[in-house]
Amino acid sequence: MSESRSSPYLLLTSKPPNRQETTSNPAATLAWIQTRLTSIYEIARADQQEDKLSTLDRASYLDIYTAIHDFCIATMSGQKGLNPGDFYRILDRIIREHCIEIRTRILESKDGGATLEQLTTTYLTRRNGFTRLVGFVTHLTQPLERVWIRRQIDEGRKDVRLNRDLHEMIWQQEVLGTDAKATGLEEMANAAEALHIQDGSESNSDEEPTKTFLNP
Repeated sequence: MSESRSSPYLLLTSKPPNRQETTSNPAATLAWIQTRLTSIYEIARADQQEDKLSTLDRASYLDIYTAIHDFCIATMSGQKGLNPGDFYRILDRIIREHCIEIRTRILESKDGGATLEQLTTTYLTRRNGFTRLVGFVTHLTQPLERVWIRRQIDEGRKDVRLNRDLHEMIWQQEVLGTDAKATGLEEMANAAEALHIQDGSESNSDEEPTKTFLNP
């Protein structure tokens, strides 16, 4: 994978697996997908620090979307030693690592003497960026939700959530955490969320974040 930080675009140039390759070697396709998603989250974090926004060209977006679809279809039976749940667990881990890093940056600002107002601004910036990222990734990973997640939920699985809900749960767990009051983040988060809703920043639409991340 090639990545250029001097470019406004998130470049992913490695050749994507085709359907036949995914059918014969789904593990390789899963590794390919994991690398691409990890890059998307890493660059999203860097963009927030630099006050910029990278985008993904449409061809790369379709490559990732198609690879996810082909992997889910190829592994639904579980006969290849993998199933879409393996991708779900990887997605969970990527989101969790992303949120832990965000929490670390916020706590560093707090330890550096930032005021409540400054912390609230930092949190809100991170939260808004996360909201855009969630909308984009939710759309990008629709095949997983359509083929596997909804079926698991219908069958009564309590440990499986829709992609958007998974992001929100992990944000609450890893960014705020059970010790939010002890670390002083609770007051900051409450103030930031109030501003978030007051400004109309809260959105459940996937369309706008997807357009934001895609390079026409």
